[in-house]
Amino acid sequence: MHRTVVFIALIVGIAILRSGAQAAPPSHNILGDPNLFADAHLRGLDAQVHLSDEQKQKLRPVFYAEGETLIAIMRDSSLPEDQKGQKIQQLHLQTAAKVASMLTPAQRKALAPPSTQKPATPRPSTQT
Repeated sequence: MHRTVVFIALIVGIAILRSGAQAAPPSHNILGDPNLFADAHLRGLDAQVHLSDEQKQKLRPVFYAEGETLIAIMRDSSLPEDQKGQKIQQLHLQTAAKVASMLTPAQRKALAPPSTQKPATPRPSTQT
């Protein structure tokens, strides 16, 4: 389960990059506005697993809260960089767990890392 949560967090991040969010002007950086952050995460996840409208409504507040907390961590000048990294990783894992709980089994499977899927069983050789 832990690998799946970590993988979902990674996929969501990659999906955001693929959605074009990084191409926004600096004044509209998703890491400066929790609304933009939430919208970009929703677009990325939706592109991967085709969210229902109901799922989008439930997931947006989760991504918004993550964006708010992430921005606060990044702006906290009292935290050393390694602690920021640890807090951000913990935040991503918590968010990924919440997101996973709101997805259908088929959607979770679509995001699961290939290593968690069973490999094909090799067939015995029929040549003698």
